[in-house]
Order: sequence, then structure tokens, then C-alpha cells
Amino acid sequence: MRFLLAICLCFSFSANAWAQVLSPQVVQVPMRDGANLAADLYLPPGGGSYPTILIQTPYDRMGFRNLGMPLGVQYDLSNSPYAFLVLDWRCFYGSTSACTSNVNRGNDGYDAVEWIAQQSWSDGNVGTWGPSALGGVQFLTARKQPPHLVCAIPEVVMPLTSYQGYYPGGILSTMFYQTLNVLYANIGGFGVVLQNPYDNFVWDVVENSSFYPDSIQVPMLLVGGWYDHNTWYYPELFERLRTESAPAVRSQHRMLMGPWVHGGTGFAAIGTSQQGELNFQDAAGAQRVYERQFADYHLRGLNNGWDTVAPVRYYRTGQQRWTDTTHLPNSSTVMRLNLVKRNGVGELTSATASEQNEQSFSSDPMQPSPTLGGKTLSLAVPQGPTDHSSLLNAPGHLYFETKNLDGLTLSGAPRVVLRFKADVTDVDLCVRLLDVYPDGRRMLIDDGCHRARFINGFTQQDEQLLTPGSWYTLDWELPVFFIHLAPGHRLGLLVSGSNYPLYNRNMQTGGEMYPNQNADTLVNPQVAQISLDISGQGSFLELPGPKTMLNVESYSPKASEVHPFPNPGREGFRLGESAKGLAFTLWNVQGRLVMEGVFGPMGGVRGLEYLTPGLYLLRWTDADGKPQRSTWQKVP
Repeated sequence: MRFLLAICLCFSFSANAWAQVLSPQVVQVPMRDGANLAADLYLPPGGGSYPTILIQTPYDRMGFRNLGMPLGVQYDLSNSPYAFLVLDWRCFYGSTSACTSNVNRGNDGYDAVEWIAQQSWSDGNVGTWGPSALGGVQFLTARKQPPHLVCAIPEVVMPLTSYQGYYPGGILSTMFYQTLNVLYANIGGFGVVLQNPYDNFVWDVVENSSFYPDSIQVPMLLVGGWYDHNTWYYPELFERLRTESAPAVRSQHRMLMGPWVHGGTGFAAIGTSQQGELNFQDAAGAQRVYERQFADYHLRGLNNGWDTVAPVRYYRTGQQRWTDTTHLPNSSTVMRLNLVKRNGVGELTSATASEQNEQSFSSDPMQPSPTLGGKTLSLAVPQGPTDHSSLLNAPGHLYFETKNLDGLTLSGAPRVVLRFKADVTDVDLCVRLLDVYPDGRRMLIDDGCHRARFINGFTQQDEQLLTPGSWYTLDWELPVFFIHLAPGHRLGLLVSGSNYPLYNRNMQTGGEMYPNQNADTLVNPQVAQISLDISGQGSFLELPGPKTMLNVESYSPKASEVHPFPNPGREGFRLGESAKGLAFTLWNVQGRLVMEGVFGPMGGVRGLEYLTPGLYLLRWTDADGKPQRSTWQKVP
């Protein structure tokens, strides 16, 4: 079976992309079978020999003439310490004429590395770079162990081709399948996916042949994003490299995790400040600095301190800062939040009592819950964090939310447990975890779905259709994530019977899932009624985090007796004489501390003209030592 790419094109466009154009030398790189692959060679002016960065792409090498070079070089080849060779994959673009029926991209990568090492402009040291498909081919190349390959920088990629990669929770990722099927139509191989909707020996063979950390003999810098669909596998990939790759390089692997999407189908990419509907200016371009330091150390032999860099650097989403550590955060402690209804409102709470035992919603395959951002890969749907407020009261959804928090850190893989029943023989249950901002936005953190017929496992032998009216429990994990919910934020959980087109629509008939091996066919679909157990016992969310956060109820703020005035305001506000001399902090809706000080006369705060208009959270401790909070809106 051909290598099935689990990921797609990802480029980070610079602000002046397309404004400048590089003019490379066009060369033909010979392969062992006598074919030649087309490549663009970028050399610093003035002659000499250089370490070389090899980039192998199925997306047309000529695009880099406008995009510029990686590692911060971009268009300034005159100051580049590197040569770059951008190679079209066999069967693609300039290398179409070299196409064969049995392509081995690892061998092609090996041949390209060794050809580079023989050229007069090469000093014999070769590294590889690239995101997504350009990253996957780096693993294939490294697996072949070319002697002159020194290091590799794969971004947003997981070399493993797996059942769960195509069928997360037992449901075909319609969006990924259709996008990849179009991009790689000329090499085929995707029919095998729909021919095997169960976890079987075919997937065992594919998974065993596509994951080979024990074959890696060069240091790797893995670059990933919290909003990339490969996040699920990144912790395992990194740990396996550190324990199974060649002993000489195990301690040299590094990982960088930023607040980034996969890229390739929208404006957001690795290193851009804007990700979905949020902005992470503190992380903009961070990968370029990190990658350059890694390359300079391994390819140029610079004593730049890279050997002392921590194995993992990750971005603490919600706190807007980087942290160095030995492992990705994955807390061993959990807090349990039950799905209950109190005072007519769905709550996530540590309480175990509810005013009702169950709540129902409908699931109509013809009117599915729409995918709004997230870990997507489609020209039709944005990537990254997006506001889901529009779905809260839409038919076919149930929503649960905590009370206001004094801060909550989630570090690891959330676990979803839903006790349910339905009036049909098969349904899907989908959840979306949301960060609820003080201004009312409900930004997506993560999502996941699970098909009910796979309640016992994903093999055909495990398959079990539902008995209408009987209770069942689905239990699954979402991908690892790090996020800090700032004071005044809440945590929300949206439950539905679909999330389309990210996940295939369940026809809810209990019949064949993909008739005629079609990724998105509805044959006589049925509307289902699904009921959740919200008694406070059967359905809950387990969140990994610090022990001090286990009791969410204890973080519900007490109502303040005083409030800022004027509100909205422009230059400042006051609380009244009782607040005089008390310490306070002021936070923006991104959870960033923007000011701290002491209330002046009449409990006043002045000089706030510089603040960006918007909603702010004010926190202070009153004269009795009780924490207080309120919101204040800054106007232009």
C-alpha cells in the first residue's frame, strides 16, 4: 500500500510574499533508476561551499520563488549561510515525466541527499525542512539513512498512517479524506481507506510499516501546533524518538509546540500571529528562530548553546508565554465535572445532583451541526479557534457550562464519558470544548466524536448496534492540549449528534456506513432522538490539571457589593470610598494582566486612555479579605 499522506500543504506567507521573486538555478537531480527530478537551487552569491537544506514538495517547487526560503532567510540569499534545493516529488509538476508505478520516496530522498553532497557548492552537510507532506517525506528519507543527512526539521506531521487517523472515534474524517483525495488524485491509493472502515489487519500492516522511530539516526526538531490535527500523536512520536531512535541521537531530538494550526487551506499557518479568531502575537515567527538555532548547531557546528536547550518548548495558551520542560504537559491528576441541569441551565459542576435525570436532543443527518473551525483541512472551513456562540441555542445541541473561574489550567488529554440512549440503532456523539470569555465569546479549544456502534472497539467483531431505548456509555479521550482559562472565563461543553463536514454524517439506520464506498452518501437517513443522562452521575468530563483546581465550585466568585463607575468609561473609573487603598489587578479578555496597583481616592483608577477599547476584568480583595471581581468596559 502506498504511503497515504495524513497531512497537507502548509506554507507561512510573509507580509511581502509575491512582492519579491527569487531566481534560482533549475537543475535535474539524477535518481538510481536513471530518471531525473526537477529542482530549484538557491545559492548565496560569491561562490563557496555551504551546508544545504533539502525541501521535497508535491506542491510545485516554483512556489518557493515567491514564498522565500525558510529559517529566516526568506529573500536575503546574500546573507544566507545555507544553500537550498527545492525538489518536485516524482510524478508531480516538473518531475511528472519521471513517474513510475512503484514510487519509493525514501529512495528518492536518499538519492537527492547524496547527490547534493557531491556538488562543489555543498560542504557535505545536508538537512531537511518542511511542513505537512514536506515533513512526511523527511521521515521517509531519514528512514533510508543517507550518510550525508545530518538533521531534519519536520513541521505539523505525523509519519504514522493509522486507522484512527482516518477514522477518529470510528467515523471517517470526511473533510480530510476528500481534501487529500483531490490533492493526490494522480497517485491514487485512497480507495483502500473506504474499503476498510473497520480496524483490521490491513491497518495493522499499514501502521507497522509507516511508524519506524527505531530507523531514525539523525536529530529531529518536531514543530507542532495545539490547533493541528496531528497533536493527538505528537507526544507519542516524540517519546518514541527519544527512546527508540539511534542511541547517539536520542538526547538530541527537540520539540516546539505553538498555538498554531496546520495551515495550507487559509491565512493561518505555523508562525502567523492570527490563528482562527484569536491572535498570538507573542508566538509570531517563533519557529523561525528555533529552527535556525537548531540548524546552525547541527549543520554549521556553531557553539550557540543549542545543546543546553530543553527537550520541549511549548506555548502556554491563555497565558501567552513559552515554557521549557522535558515533556509535553500531561497532568496525572484530574478534575471531574458532571453534566447536570440546575435552575433550568446546563452546568459543568462538581456537584452530583441535578433537577432532572435526562435531557434529549435531535440528530438530523440532513441538517447536521456545522463544523466551525478547529483542526480542519478544507478550503471551505477555517482552521483554528472560532466562536461557537451561534450554536448554543440551535436545534440539535445541548450545552453545559461552569460558573466563573478564578483561573483554570488544563494540561493533558480530556476524557469524555457520556451515558446515553437513542431511538435508533446507531448514532454519533460529538463534543466541543469551549473557552468562554467574559465578553460572551465561546472559543473552540478542542473537539471529538465517537460512533455508537463502536462502543466496544473498532473491529468488525466489536461492532454492536444499539437497542433503541437502552442505556449505553461512550468513553473516549480528546487530544492532548494545554490551555489556561484566565480569571473570569468559564469552560463550556457543547454536545451534538454530528460535526460536519469534519466528520462523516451518520445515516443512523444501522446499515452500511459508506454505501458504494462513498465518503459522504446519505441513503434513507433517519432522524434520531438522543437522551443524555444528566443525573450528575452518568455523564461527565474529566480534565487533567493541578490538584488545586479539583473543586471548580470553590472558584465561583461571590457577587461584589460595589461596581466600577462610569461603566462604560474612557479614562478610568471609581468604586467608592470603601475601596480606597485596596490593591487591584486589571485583566483583558485574553487573560493578560494589563495593570496592577492600589485604588486611589474614592476607590478611583485613572490614566487608562492607553488601553484598547473592550471588556476588562477587575479583581481586588475587599477590607474583609474577601476576593471581589467585576467587569469594566473601555470605550474609545
